[in-house]
Amino acid sequence: MGGLSCGRVNGGTGTIGALVIDKRSGQPALLSNWHVLAGANAQVGDPVLQPGQVDSGVPVRDQVARLSRWMLETGGDAAIAEIDSRRPWLPLQFGNFIANGKARDSKLGEVLCKSGRTTGQTKARVDGEGFYRLYYEVRPGVEEMREIKGFKLVPLQAGNPDDVEVSSGGDSGSVWLNESSRDAVGLHFAGEGNPDPAAEHSIACNITTVLDKLNVRLATFEDLFEAMESSEALRDDGSHAKRVDLQRSGAELSYPDFPDFPLPFPYPWPGTGGPWPWPWPWPFDPRDVQLRPNEWLRGATPAAVDGFANTRIPDQSPSPDVLARSHRRQVQLERSFGIISDIWPRLQEALRSDRDFDGAEIGDKLRTFIPMGNAAAVIARIINRSSAFEDIRLPTVFETDFDGAVDFAHICEDIIRVLNSKRS
Repeated sequence: MGGLSCGRVNGGTGTIGALVIDKRSGQPALLSNWHVLAGANAQVGDPVLQPGQVDSGVPVRDQVARLSRWMLETGGDAAIAEIDSRRPWLPLQFGNFIANGKARDSKLGEVLCKSGRTTGQTKARVDGEGFYRLYYEVRPGVEEMREIKGFKLVPLQAGNPDDVEVSSGGDSGSVWLNESSRDAVGLHFAGEGNPDPAAEHSIACNITTVLDKLNVRLATFEDLFEAMESSEALRDDGSHAKRVDLQRSGAELSYPDFPDFPLPFPYPWPGTGGPWPWPWPWPFDPRDVQLRPNEWLRGATPAAVDGFANTRIPDQSPSPDVLARSHRRQVQLERSFGIISDIWPRLQEALRSDRDFDGAEIGDKLRTFIPMGNAAAVIARIINRSSAFEDIRLPTVFETDFDGAVDFAHICEDIIRVLNSKRS
């Protein structure tokens, strides 16, 4: 189901955009971003979890699909993962339960909605079209710029007076669609981290291009019913030939109960006000395996196409036990969000004690300011000497706490981990 958490094992965590049918094999598959399902270390056949590891997904137990193919080019940032034959699926969006309609290009000024892992259901207006330049780690340790054609979405109210979050980290892979027509329009892959509410926006690539390049189409209930009929035939005649055929077609499906899994975990880094449209359009690093994300990206300003890029134009209810778990989870999320929002300003204050760090921003690489020597040891010494973290009772940190840190965002992440370890 679209809108749910997903991620490659030992990779990041993002959002399932939609269920699609692979035109080559006829198999159902998950559609999301390249930087969610694939990444610099990806190989065909890599297992994909639902939910992703940062949302408590466990390898093997929560494996639902395997990475099939991907694209990272002008046409988009996208990938598909073929669903395991015994896993149930629905061609719907979680939350609003909108069924897949047809795919089409965006229309300037139209209102679209999406269901994302982090911000849930949001609406936004198509504000412009253009080419958007971002840096990706395309191979381990190798960053390259990609210019991706897409469109920009902004809050419905001009100036965003209510400080609406259209999207945030972890929503990568969501599908933007027209609520009334059910038309799928875009695949969300980036946004912004600027703290100014008026700067809020998201970026999506054109879903028509993505579907064409990956050679897939949106799944429908007809596809689901066909698979279920094949499954019924299998029960009537359990011959080996039919069983093999059903495994190839992705049958043996059933209607799932109301989803019972951890609610989305918001983990947005505070914005820096930089010139890029989205300093961090990446999924999240799994906390339990302590990997550094291969997909941490930095964006640049969009290039206009036809002058549009900068043109603004003015059920089913969960059970009580699920609601109780949701409430407990929300309390945890609010506490975690407060910690995250507070860490970077404190680290900035600590860094001001050393002139070598003048102008440092959260997305900057450590080697820019510490070209030689042990960067982790330098950062640990600065933090321990500063009073910026005293009121949150950060214990003494060591250089080993920052092993593998590449930029200041990593340092903030590790500080949060140290705090959580102290509290647990």
